[in-house]
Order: sequence, then structure tokens, then C-alpha cells
Amino acid sequence: MAHIGKILVATDFSGAANAAVKRAANLAHDLRAALHLAHIVEVGLLDWLRELAPGASTGEEPPVVSQARIRLSEIARLLEQHFSIRAEVCVAAGVPHTEIVAQARAIAADLLVVGARGLHSYRDIFLGSTASRVVRLATGPVLVVRNGDTDDYQGMLVASDLSARARRLIELALALAPGAHIEVLHVLEVPTEGALEVLGLGAEASQAARERGLESARHQLSALLTGLGGAAQLQAVVEAGRPAQVVLERAVRMKHRLVVVGKQGESTREPGLLGTVAKHVVDDALCDVLVTD
Repeated sequence: MAHIGKILVATDFSGAANAAVKRAANLAHDLRAALHLAHIVEVGLLDWLRELAPGASTGEEPPVVSQARIRLSEIARLLEQHFSIRAEVCVAAGVPHTEIVAQARAIAADLLVVGARGLHSYRDIFLGSTASRVVRLATGPVLVVRNGDTDDYQGMLVASDLSARARRLIELALALAPGAHIEVLHVLEVPTEGALEVLGLGAEASQAARERGLESARHQLSALLTGLGGAAQLQAVVEAGRPAQVVLERAVRMKHRLVVVGKQGESTREPGLLGTVAKHVVDDALCDVLVTD
């Protein structure tokens, strides 16, 4: 069974990052996990400041770094007051997504938490957000926070491809929110009408094939859930359609506060790539998204 004992949350002090910090603190409190706060000073900013003050000693800590450490320590103090937890702080310089992932690996974090958008959202449109880059680079679970509230995850959706990895996703969801109601959704991807015509299947035959596929998927999903702890919390759901679209629409329809999705599908083996479903869910979900290998 998955265990979350150490959480790292990255902040650039933006509103989105503040929401991520509060969510991470709430989780750390509820799960009795250790919390680490990280802020990364971009190397480009440091280079620019050095150009403005070329006479500054390279042996001294740049003021922007020391100021960030003060702000981070103040956040840690406030979290201790409001959530009754103590947080370790870390300030580093580098490329944000690279350093965030490196810090998570250095402390062996069980969960990495980031805000969906940061201070540079105008630039993210063209280059991709830090959150998206972190998700691609990280080797462990990443929680992308979109909502500013800290209410517990009472309901969540786990997207299942019926593989062994899907079982690990469910175990992670149970570890993250032990009391939540969890829908485990498998989407049967149906061929397009054009593909059915090529196969020579008429409407009646294609409908029969669809029903057989749905029934088979229900049996497989039921077998996948067998023996999992917290089985009373789990509800198996099978639908037909385009996987990413069905996942996103059901999350909205059922008012889920969290979607849990695998980073890679069965056909996506190359490290650093996101499967189609994961990419669309991370980019387009209206709720928080938890992504893992």
C-alpha cells in the first residue's frame, strides 16, 4: 500500500503557489507527513542582478536569495500557527522545474505539490508551465493544485487503463485521502464510424461489439479492485468514448475535487513524455490533478 510520509511543495510566492502551499500543509497535517517548502531563484534573474551590480562579491549570498529565504521562513511560521505543523525550508538557484524535481529526489519526497500556474503565466502559454514541466520530469507523484480551498478531498476520480499501474494509482488515492469516495473509471475507446465502415460492421454489429467490450471491461475492472484496502470507498465505472474527454466531463459532472491519472499509457514508454490522456487532464481539468508513473 502506498504511504505518504514526506511532502515537498514548491512556491514562487504567486497566488497559485500559495494555494499549493495550503493544500500541501493540510495534507501534511492530516497524513502526519513531514513538509518541506522550496523556492527556486531563476538563474536568469541572478545573472541580470549581477549585471546591475558587477562589483558585488560573488562569495556573498545575493540579496534576492536571502530575501526569498526570509519570505519562505515567514510562510513556514504561518503554517505552524494555522496547521500545527513544522516545515523545513530550502532556497536554491537554477532552472525552476529542474531544481524542484532535484530537490524532491534529494529528500526522497513521497509527494511533490505545485501550483497550476505561477508568476509567468503569460510566458507559460508559449513555453509550457513550470507545473507541466515538473510533471514530465518527475519520477514520483505530482499534485497539481488549481483550487484555492483546503477542504478535504471527499470525492475523487481515478482514471484506470486496467493495467497493474492502475492498481498503484488507486492505492495512492487511498493513501492521499483515506476517507474519500473514489470512482475508478475505465473508458473504452470506441472506433470511429469510418473505422467501423472499413471493418465492414454495420450499426447493429458495432453496437453489439461495443456492449461486449463494455462488459469485458467491467469484469476486468472488478478484478482489479479485488483485495484493495478501503474497497467500500471504491466505485467501478465503465464508459465508452474518448478517454481524456470522458475523464474531464465526468470529473465536472460528478463534482470531483481531484483526478488521479497515470503519467504514461500502455503505448507511452519513453521517459519524460506524457500520455495523451494525462496531458489533456493536466492541461484542461478544472480541479486538482494527481499524476504519477
